[in-house]
Amino acid sequence: LRKLNAPWPFVRLLDDGARRQRHCWPLYGTETAPGRASWYALWPIVRSSRDERRDLTVERFHVVPFYFQENRLAAPAATNEAPRRVAACRRFWPLFSWQRNEEGSRFRTLELNPFRGSAAVDRNWAPLWSLFTRRARADGSRASDLLWGLAAWGRDAEQRPFLQLLWAFRFGDGW
Repeated sequence: LRKLNAPWPFVRLLDDGARRQRHCWPLYGTETAPGRASWYALWPIVRSSRDERRDLTVERFHVVPFYFQENRLAAPAATNEAPRRVAACRRFWPLFSWQRNEEGSRFRTLELNPFRGSAAVDRNWAPLWSLFTRRARADGSRASDLLWGLAAWGRDAEQRPFLQLLWAFRFGDGW
């Protein structure tokens, strides 16, 4: 075990078997431990982490408040296979957000909400500032929406196209 905290909290060093820390706060820091690795620069502006569990690996990267990305990788079934991405998210505030999971994907621009994972804001307020939205579902259906629903187009689960104008006029085989 080697440990140095001088002058704390600005310089911190730790070597404890598989656990290792190097911090020159607030400029840069790294930390590694079994199943976890992380680093930061210009704390709290830039940070990255990788958490490995038995069945899932989560990789995150932030440049606060502008950029966020996350990848969720499922552990491979066989040792010679690559990990399978089960979810991904990208957000460049205030321009766009994109997310994909096993249920489908969504792209939206503008994205004025700086926080991720706020379902109430996404459901109730985001449609007010979203100029363009594109959704795709695992069943193959997809829809694009322009200017708050003034125009919408896409395909349903049976791949029948549709077009909707001015919230009221709908055309296509899927109607």
